[in-house]
Amino acid sequence: VVRAIATATGQTWDETLMGLTQCAIKHKYMIHCPELYGKYLNELGFEKQKQPRKKDNKKIRACEFVKTFKGTAVANIGAGHVACLKDGQVWDIWDSSGEVVGNYWVKK
Repeated sequence: VVRAIATATGQTWDETLMGLTQCAIKHKYMIHCPELYGKYLNELGFEKQKQPRKKDNKKIRACEFVKTFKGTAVANIGAGHVACLKDGQVWDIWDSSGEVVGNYWVKK
């Protein structure tokens, strides 16, 4: 969560962790909870988007999504993981590009 948000926003890892921690204290959630990082992203001017789907309503993998997605997003990827989608790539510490994209946040 911290790494994905820091990559998407240009904040340092420390700035992101401090921001999430302050938000966690305020809202009484742990920093890895979607409810909390969603609130934090909203405070930073990001807006939640619904899970993207193919024309036949099938779910889309990150490697497919970034081919057409323009911009920067913080996305739920796979089960319980968060990554940054930016510059046509999935920014992560492991290759999560084969994982399904869930809800994601983009700058308003």
